[in-house]
Amino acid sequence: MKNKYLTLLTLISIPLFGQTYSAEEFISSGIEQHNNKAYDKAIADFSKVNISDPKYISAQYEIINSLLADRKLDEALKLSTQLFEEKKTFRSTLFISTSWNCFK
Repeated sequence: MKNKYLTLLTLISIPLFGQTYSAEEFISSGIEQHNNKAYDKAIADFSKVNISDPKYISAQYEIINSLLADRKLDEALKLSTQLFEEKKTFRSTLFISTSWNCFK
């Protein structure tokens, strides 16, 4: 019985270890989709970039471009505003934490 569980877990986990993450690939694929006017597919590709990835802002910029090209102006404005606010919050948090470290 123990061997059956071990075999099952092994079979389930094999595909997980074979996957790799590449923000560049997602962005390149999204740009290609955008150029082919497949804006929804482009947005889906750009959205795969993880928020912790340094390329995240670039991917968000590309999403905004695809939204604008697809004439989804309200969504583009909403995302632009959200990114602006997040950047402001990030900068003020960074400033506060950096300033706080000066007093230690």
